[in-house]
Amino acid sequence: MQKHILVLVGGTFGPLHAGHELLLGEALKRGKKVCVGITSDKMARQNKEAAHKIPPEKERMAGVLKFFESNNAKHRAELCILTDIYGPAALTPKAEAIVVTKETRANAEKINLLRARQDPALLPLKIYVVKKKLAWDGAHISSTRIRKGEIDRDGRMLKEKPKS
Repeated sequence: MQKHILVLVGGTFGPLHAGHELLLGEALKRGKKVCVGITSDKMARQNKEAAHKIPPEKERMAGVLKFFESNNAKHRAELCILTDIYGPAALTPKAEAIVVTKETRANAEKINLLRARQDPALLPLKIYVVKKKLAWDGAHISSTRIRKGEIDRDGRMLKEKPKS
């Protein structure tokens, strides 16, 4: 498998869960270096359910850093705070790829359009789409579900789903 010079990935990462680890693991697999954009506190709390339970950005950054440390890859990680969906992706010449989920693929495509507009010499990012990890109930693991107390970080059920 070809290793890209720099792979990008972004998200709120709060709280960090098994699905995030899958996303970050794919970025590690694809890149020599990984730049992780973590949404700012302000951005993280916009239009999010149970937003008041999102950990502060420093805590979310520490969780991501711990993931890299536990994979002996701290030296391969760069972390930054995102204040918009583009972050450094739009202008970083060394960036060659981005790892996303199906739900965030459109943002990666917008980033590629912006890269082309900003500087025609910037190549489009190769987009890798990772399937979301499923919880024990077959639905996706998500930070929102964790914040709502439905599941834990590994997708185990904490309370019963209401019957339809």
